[in-house]
Amino acid sequence: TEAWGSLVTHYRQLAAQPEGAVLLAVMRGRCAEGADFKDDAARAVVVVGVPFPSMDTEVKLKMEYEGHNGSAWYEAEAYRSVSQAAGRLLRHQNDYGALLLLDGRFTAQPAQLSGWLRHELRQQSCRGNLTMAILRTIAEEMTHFFLRNEAAELAVHRP
Repeated sequence: TEAWGSLVTHYRQLAAQPEGAVLLAVMRGRCAEGADFKDDAARAVVVVGVPFPSMDTEVKLKMEYEGHNGSAWYEAEAYRSVSQAAGRLLRHQNDYGALLLLDGRFTAQPAQLSGWLRHELRQQSCRGNLTMAILRTIAEEMTHFFLRNEAAELAVHRP
């Protein structure tokens, strides 16, 4: 729609500024699966919870069709959605970004995630209690990650 196009254009303009921008969206929506946010347009995706599909008629029919594998299909769809959202970050070989998965099920069942994503997982266990110390550790790791990647990006573009 025109409103969507206008929103994305405005967001891209703000994201290109030194202060950056934040775009909030729901999983399985247009931002998660149907838009191209490369380079500075997307440097982080935060997923809160496992984004299971809503139990609409189509999903129920698909689960019924899958029979005893219906639950496995339903779960795989949720994790596939996360892998697609991660793909919003990494659009080409030199692109980079951070994916924060805020749910213990991602580490309890990492095999459900795409292979490339599983390989890059870094677990920060909080055992149900997200403390300021854990948040500081995550913030420090992300700061180092972005500084390292920004320096590498500058080195590539230097004449």
